[in-house]
Amino acid sequence: MKCPRCGWIAEQVVAVCPGCGFTLPKLHVPAHLRLARQDTVNDFAGLFSESEHTQLAERIHTLSEMMNGPLVLATVHSVAPLKPSEYAFWLYHHWELPPNGLLLLIALKERHIESEVGVAWEPFLSDVETGEALQAALPLLREGRYAEGLLIALQVIEQYYQARREARQP
Repeated sequence: MKCPRCGWIAEQVVAVCPGCGFTLPKLHVPAHLRLARQDTVNDFAGLFSESEHTQLAERIHTLSEMMNGPLVLATVHSVAPLKPSEYAFWLYHHWELPPNGLLLLIALKERHIESEVGVAWEPFLSDVETGEALQAALPLLREGRYAEGLLIALQVIEQYYQARREARQP
């Protein structure tokens, strides 16, 4: 996981970021952002049609099983007054995702996509690699083709995961 304020990358869970002193309890999250997790696809911004929602949910479910941990997607209209990185970090913990998990967040008003990788997955899927996967999705996201962009990002994430997994096998 990375610190949402300074970007320090943690190899284990820490209560206080040694880079900037950030702590989760100090982060004030307004009531309107304290959203309850619904499923693997949490489309609070209403970006997906029913068929897109189903397609994303099926793809995420397949990838979650392959990677042996939950992948969760959330879309929101805005994360203000927080930064998207802060909100993604907070939401990962608020939804009690385990160390072997991944959260993808789209903040529509901020025009930002963010990821939060659990510490147990860092050896297989780094923050840098998820960032590259999200970058691959940006052209489609900019066109408003959110489901297609996210499917591209999920494909790149799977490719990174598979490559690391194969490299670790004798």
